[in-house]
Amino acid sequence: MIFCFAATIPPLTAMSTVTAPTTTTIDYMSAQIMYFEYFIGGSFNDIVLDWKWINGSIIDPNYLMNYPVSGGPGACLIWSDIHYLYDYPCSISIPAICDIPMVPSSVTTCPSNFKWDVTNQLCYFVEETHMTWQDASTQCQSLGARLAILDTPGKLDLIFNDYISAGLMYYDYFIGGFFNDVAVDWKWVNGSIIDPNYLMNYPVGGGPDMCLIWSDIFYLHDYPCTATRPAICDIPVTTGLVSTCPSNYRWDSTVHLCYLVEESPRIWQDAKAYCESIGARLAILDTPSKLDLIFSDYISAGLMHWEYFIGASFDTGIMDWRWVNGSTVDSGFLMNYPVAGGGSDDCLMWSDYAYLVDFPCSLSQPFICEIQISP
Repeated sequence: MIFCFAATIPPLTAMSTVTAPTTTTIDYMSAQIMYFEYFIGGSFNDIVLDWKWINGSIIDPNYLMNYPVSGGPGACLIWSDIHYLYDYPCSISIPAICDIPMVPSSVTTCPSNFKWDVTNQLCYFVEETHMTWQDASTQCQSLGARLAILDTPGKLDLIFNDYISAGLMYYDYFIGGFFNDVAVDWKWVNGSIIDPNYLMNYPVGGGPDMCLIWSDIFYLHDYPCTATRPAICDIPVTTGLVSTCPSNYRWDSTVHLCYLVEESPRIWQDAKAYCESIGARLAILDTPSKLDLIFSDYISAGLMHWEYFIGASFDTGIMDWRWVNGSTVDSGFLMNYPVAGGGSDDCLMWSDYAYLVDFPCSLSQPFICEIQISP
């Protein structure tokens, strides 16, 4: 049996209040689906007394008003051949439709209609049209982007510099953070938890229907998702493979590792941002040989400290460890080391005595960056 999340069917354009559900209707009429009604990813939230998609966003009431959807406790959203959308008891069994979110692809060069800041590795676009957070997210996706993840003070400063140089028309903008009622925490649109130690520097509260906004006064604060504001989109930019290891990095041809040891302690998130700002990433030490290499550096006095953050953190969404490139850390590899994990503040660290250990992301440690070298 295959388990999956049910699909969201959001309005992507003015036409799509018709075209998005019509896609399913075409499948139905061409005999691609066997039944006349299917659960999709919307349910009635008793706390906010409104409909929500499974990604936590409010379903646009203007979208729902085109269909016989009412709501109430225990009600879920269904696609049907007759009404397209209507509410149905969540506790009754019917088939379902799943989807896989198509996230924006990372690029190696910033598009010409976006702004590029090499220091912060931010490729961004300012959308001055006022819209709800969900519509802003959809608009960014239509550009091949996402609502901007402004996860470092440097990125917030960058937007402020744009503002004071008259590069922005308004004083506050939706960005890619929203309050998740299930996790009772803030999340970025890429699904990662927003570092609470980062948020504590700004007047951000939280609660149902709250989204994150950049402003000229506070930099970050919460704002109703259903209100309308302009928005900032970004496209993740990845550093492509390079053919030679830079002279200020260390190169080991045996394990094919080009790495830089940064001795200034930072919290894990800031260490990650720093590595990315110099065209690198937190090091993925995914073989015993790479761990041995760092130890050899340590005993030859090539390292100043005995433990360093590397590029993995515990993902509470999948309850597993992930490398910064999105791949899962091999559990068979980890079982050789005293790594526990299980919380949103657990990150991976190299150490002289155990090679790999878990350590609070919110505490500061020196760290190791790496650049990928082509074979």
